[in-house]
Amino acid sequence: MGIYLAVGVRKINIALQVVLEMLILAIPALILALLIGYIFGSAISEDMLMNDLLVVEEIGRKWMSFDLFYRAGLGGGQMTVNALLANYDNTLTIGVALLFFIVSIVTILIATLIPLIYAFHIKSKEILMFMR
Repeated sequence: MGIYLAVGVRKINIALQVVLEMLILAIPALILALLIGYIFGSAISEDMLMNDLLVVEEIGRKWMSFDLFYRAGLGGGQMTVNALLANYDNTLTIGVALLFFIVSIVTILIATLIPLIYAFHIKSKEILMFMR
């Protein structure tokens, strides 16, 4: 970056290039993370659901008692099997995917722009001196 500043490239052009490079790397990584997370999340959710349904079957009732959660003030009491199934629903909707991408992109932009703003306050000669 110090070389670009020393040659006279405008700071906004350098910032746009850095942000564009980060987005080019981040978008495929986010897509891959979303897909892998969905696959593993579905598998884990299914295993947890099966374990809870086995507990319900062993008890022989149509509801489960979550006294520990009730004592901790997290609601609870009795839960029906349908409520249990709804809690383990792991569908990937457009809204969830958009929220994931928006939060991730904003986080990446903030993490990219803060160091850029700091670096732009340093003179190009000082930046080049740090590279020794």
